[in-house]
Amino acid sequence: MARVEQNINLFSEAGCKVVVVSFGASKGAEKWLEETGSGLDMYLDTERHIYSLVGLGRSVAKVWSMATVRYYAEQKAGGRALPTALADVEDDPLQMGGDFTLDTQMKIVMAYPSKTPKDRPSVQHILRRLAA
Repeated sequence: MARVEQNINLFSEAGCKVVVVSFGASKGAEKWLEETGSGLDMYLDTERHIYSLVGLGRSVAKVWSMATVRYYAEQKAGGRALPTALADVEDDPLQMGGDFTLDTQMKIVMAYPSKTPKDRPSVQHILRRLAA
């Protein structure tokens, strides 16, 4: 999301409004906004209706893939703190995310379900799909 926010002007120029949809509890969403410093509008889908509609799911294998384990190992080796869960928030750590672009009629024009928790499309990929 940081790359998207760094290029928010390119999305605005393309006529796109970027928002975040969180599929977890409001406390977890607030913590994410605080930790990332994101200025994007966030909407909550705590019942995961949108999540189901766009075909996202849960996966132990994808969440704890070798790429994910390697990422966390690199973070620890670099002396960086790992994210922690809030003790009083019930969230689903196995849910997978994705990036979706909708047109003004709410039709999906780009769907990018993540293959791993860190997998996101590039800004250029999203902008190319917007231009198509």
